[in-house]
Amino acid sequence: MKRYKSYRLTLGWQILIGLVLGIVFGIIFYKNQVAITTMQNIGTMFISLIQMIVLPIVVSCLTVGIASIGDIKKLGRVGLKTLIYFELMTTVAIALG
Repeated sequence: MKRYKSYRLTLGWQILIGLVLGIVFGIIFYKNQVAITTMQNIGTMFISLIQMIVLPIVVSCLTVGIASIGDIKKLGRVGLKTLIYFELMTTVAIALG
């Protein structure tokens, strides 16, 4: 039985192909209202699905992380560092936005 080598594209090539396809489709469907409306709806659904998946993952990761820390003092230090990091990153995001 012959074994065939499976060919996989690396992440860099996948991103490059997606970028080129995006430019090509942008040129083809420029000012096409039906295509614009369709892509906006697909994009909105995609963002909603990402938000729906990310929140439970973040909450479960935080829960497991808190449960794995045995010492209360260590938990307090980690919590303080987390709050400071969150505040700084939120400020940077607001400034950039």
